[in-house]
Amino acid sequence: MKTLALSTSSTGASVALVERGEVRARRHVDEDRLHAERVFTMIDEVLAEVGMGKRDVELLACDLGPGSFTGVRVGVASAKGIALGLGVPIVGVGSLEAMALTGAEQALGSVVLAILDARRGERFVAAHGREGVVLSPRHVVTASLTALFESLGSAARYVGDAGGVLDEAQRLRGLGCDLPDAGVIGRIGERRFVEGQRDDLAALEPVYVRPPDAALPATAPDYRVSGR
Repeated sequence: MKTLALSTSSTGASVALVERGEVRARRHVDEDRLHAERVFTMIDEVLAEVGMGKRDVELLACDLGPGSFTGVRVGVASAKGIALGLGVPIVGVGSLEAMALTGAEQALGSVVLAILDARRGERFVAAHGREGVVLSPRHVVTASLTALFESLGSAARYVGDAGGVLDEAQRLRGLGCDLPDAGVIGRIGERRFVEGQRDDLAALEPVYVRPPDAALPATAPDYRVSGR
């Protein structure tokens, strides 16, 4: 299975080609304003590195968020467009879920809280343990992280940016822990597809958790010119 994976929910956007659970090629950029053109450039570079063309891709795996509103929107739209154009299936993976599961590989048996900066004094959070989801994705004020983390038990660990609120000794670090990573998204997506899971292309939507900081007007302005 040749899986093309995208993760654009954070400032660290990445693209990876995963095959049979192994990351064969990966590209990463740090950009505040991510544009679709940059994503497609990274896709071309990843495929070229492994000597493949777009028609060799058999599965799309994409980061659904939450995270950067623009980044999530660009990533999911790009992934859906590619999947539609190539006629291949798609699997969506949550950004926080991917981070927590990566951390869980280091701290076996622990509940892992994944944290991403949501700005405005808030954090996106979700927690996963041995039995699956412990805390579904949501946004909380940063000051409440200590109480939330303590409620998960003394063996809990965390990944991501806690804004200095939590003890660094309880933080798990590494690729896929600090920020969402396309290689991890690809490995999870590929495994789920092999187990029989796939998402409906038309119904697949980003996970924003909260409304964007800047919203479009509820009613489009009328630019028609009045008759003379």
